[in-house]
Amino acid sequence: MSIYGCYTTILSRENYSSAIYSFLRQSMPIEQVILSLPLHTNYNSRHIKDKRVNVVRPAHDYGPGTKLLGCYKYVPEDSYIFIIDDDIEYLPDLLKTLYSYNKSVVSFDTCSAASLGGVCGFEGYLVKKNTLSNIETFYNSLPKECIYVDDMWIGLYFAYMNVSVRYIKSIKHSFFTRIQSWRSTLFDCKSLSHKTLSHKLKNKECFDIFTNKHINLI
Repeated sequence: MSIYGCYTTILSRENYSSAIYSFLRQSMPIEQVILSLPLHTNYNSRHIKDKRVNVVRPAHDYGPGTKLLGCYKYVPEDSYIFIIDDDIEYLPDLLKTLYSYNKSVVSFDTCSAASLGGVCGFEGYLVKKNTLSNIETFYNSLPKECIYVDDMWIGLYFAYMNVSVRYIKSIKHSFFTRIQSWRSTLFDCKSLSHKTLSHKLKNKECFDIFTNKHINLI
């Protein structure tokens, strides 16, 4: 089954190459890397030289969810989408680890969103394209509190569609974020707790508002 790597970035990070290199050096082959940059933004993608990287310009800006919503239409129906963040360098076996579980959605379980049924975007997750048929309609129904906590609302989407997320435990890889300039252990968020408190609160707020709004649907 083909695998497509997808991510987005922001203007202050557009010259970072860590995400691209993380895709290209994975121990499992990736068919193509898709970098999704909203059309109305002034991004310059000329620094991207590798022919396996396809820069697409969606008309709509989905916030951090652009990494998925901006690229999934370019992925064949019977393929996987491998999502990572734009400021982290991942070790080569990350994709192999996710893929080995052979499920429609595979995420690590150590971020605050996962405790509420979300996915862990900064750690990377894997999703089958054929699970995303109504995701834009779902996105358009979101309360404003959910828009910028994409790990949470994407998890709510899977719950809404009765698609189960397979959560997996730490295998103690290490990563380096070039923006924060700190080291941590992938799949173990303890050292991130001081950076993610506001995210935890936003995830909970989104979860509560959404589940109350769709009380009979989730």
